[in-house]
Amino acid sequence: MKTVLILCTGNSCRSQMAEALLRECGEGLFQVESAGCDPAGYVHPLAMEMMSEVGLDIAGWVSKSHEEFLDREIHTVVTVCGNAFGWELGAGSWELGAGSWELRIEN
Repeated sequence: MKTVLILCTGNSCRSQMAEALLRECGEGLFQVESAGCDPAGYVHPLAMEMMSEVGLDIAGWVSKSHEEFLDREIHTVVTVCGNAFGWELGAGSWELGAGSWELRIEN
């Protein structure tokens, strides 16, 4: 099964929400993970609240580092903030390139 990694800076809000939504929408089609280049160490309470409003529970989730995924085969990387798109990701089995999408979300 192909793996999608949603990447941001802290992995505390946008990437967690995107992971939950993509898991729900793509169930059985691909595996979805999220991570941050500089993990916050928590999932933001408002992210949990917003996901709860659409029937998705992320209350037990934790922020993760992109380093956890460097030795895994990642087929698509989706960044949800400009900081993550330009981050030095290090050597791994994947790198940002043609198979990656950058989503710009204006505040």
